[in-house]
Amino acid sequence: MVRSLLGLSLLLVSASAAATVMVRVPLEDMVRDSQGVVRGRVTQVGTQLVIRGASADPMTVSQIAVDEWIVGEGGSQLRMREHGGSHGRGGMAVAATPRYSVGEEVIIVLEADPESDGRYHRTYAMAQGKFAVLRGVPGTPDRVVRDTREVGFARWVGGVMSVEEGELSSVLLGTFLARVRAAARLGTGSGAPLGQTGPGAAP
Repeated sequence: MVRSLLGLSLLLVSASAAATVMVRVPLEDMVRDSQGVVRGRVTQVGTQLVIRGASADPMTVSQIAVDEWIVGEGGSQLRMREHGGSHGRGGMAVAATPRYSVGEEVIIVLEADPESDGRYHRTYAMAQGKFAVLRGVPGTPDRVVRDTREVGFARWVGGVMSVEEGELSSVLLGTFLARVRAAARLGTGSGAPLGQTGPGAAP
């Protein structure tokens, strides 16, 4: 059900907000349906062109040095491939595609890239599955931040669809990891929101 609803992200575009419209996926559902959850650091970011018939579509490829497989198991290096990217003087931007920066510490919910024969992963549910780790100064707790401000989340009430704006959300790293591990262990969870939202959420 979750995967079929995610197809909306490819079909519905909010012109006013310039956002990709998709269904909000609870953290527990992402963990349960994922290929794994990793914590690591981005070491490289580049662009490749993927030939599809007469067209060449840019894809952004990010190299991740894995520090920990929080859920699942695998190697010490991952390559992430996402739709969009810049090449030469051109490029293609896809709203709600997660963006990775060299040196960034991240936690990623993984799914397989179906076009790569296992060579690449991609981020589960686009921007919903990418979390930046912000290390606090001494005496300040570490946090996890997710940015879904380029996403419009579809809701249905009485058969009528409305769209909610995405947000910048933040939660304590320890709380986040506990939820991820509990979801992996039990196969379900509370479906509660990630955490605090709004401009003041990030430390």
